[in-house]
Amino acid sequence: MKHKPDRTVITQIPRAGDEGSSPKKGDRMRFCTVINCMDGRVQLPVIRYLQKRFNVDYVDSITEAAPNLILSEQKDMASIQSILERLKISIENHGSVGIAVVGHHGCAKNSAPRDDQIMHIQQSMHLLHQKNETIEIIGLWVDKNREVHDIEDTCFHPDSKTAAGGMRNILD
Repeated sequence: MKHKPDRTVITQIPRAGDEGSSPKKGDRMRFCTVINCMDGRVQLPVIRYLQKRFNVDYVDSITEAAPNLILSEQKDMASIQSILERLKISIENHGSVGIAVVGHHGCAKNSAPRDDQIMHIQQSMHLLHQKNETIEIIGLWVDKNREVHDIEDTCFHPDSKTAAGGMRNILD
């Protein structure tokens, strides 16, 4: 029996405006981090959006089924710790310049309506902000047409001292 060679092809999604170019040796590669649903339908639209939004070359992806629900409910501590450990790696090893939490239409695990999912995203952002006060954290909603929307009024920016209240701090 002949062994077939591995034909895996690895492609890089170019940053907006840089189609066809790659970072050159010595260039600092820029990263941001997304905490996104595992649903493959939302991956590429979110990555492309974040490359433009944060002006980065790469997006580190932390995926779970309905991470906005997991983080907002604060019940599954093992999953929350796993998310936080992976986020720490992205921040410390890749110098992530921003974090996005995503919810989307048609989520298999979080079937809540859009407004409820946006509340889950906001609560997730607050939880993450408690541990990552120096990094911009944004919320994103992906609609039924796979269009990505920034939940602008829920942005935690390191220069801003405002943060939503009412969430218990489980991270200390």
